[in-house]
Amino acid sequence: MTPTVTAPTTPPPTTTPPPSPKPTVVVGAVSVTIRQTGSSVGQATVSVEAKGTAPVTVVLEWFTGDVEGRLGKADGAADTLTYQPGSAAPLVKTHTFSGAGCYWGVRATTKPAAGNGSSTSQVFIRRCTIS
Repeated sequence: MTPTVTAPTTPPPTTTPPPSPKPTVVVGAVSVTIRQTGSSVGQATVSVEAKGTAPVTVVLEWFTGDVEGRLGKADGAADTLTYQPGSAAPLVKTHTFSGAGCYWGVRATTKPAAGNGSSTSQVFIRRCTIS
């Protein structure tokens, strides 16, 4: 009988899947407007111009004061929203103001930072009198 020769078996090479691309995003601009919707309620509308696949964090800070063009004192906690690039709809958030003052204001900032920095908006409250 002739001996049988078998070739050594080599395990198949292990293949590592290529790494998933890291989500990226570039924020070109952020803009915010505020309007009074009730006696102590305001509504901010935020538009974000962003390209990429990662979400954008938008932080809204609320303010009250008596001087036009200045945000005044912080009014309550900041709100954090998430914007997904490619979404056509703006972000909308309401806030109940508790501070005194004839002007309500809001500042919107993004993470990552927008190319235009942050955006602010202010509204003079209906039926308010500055003495």
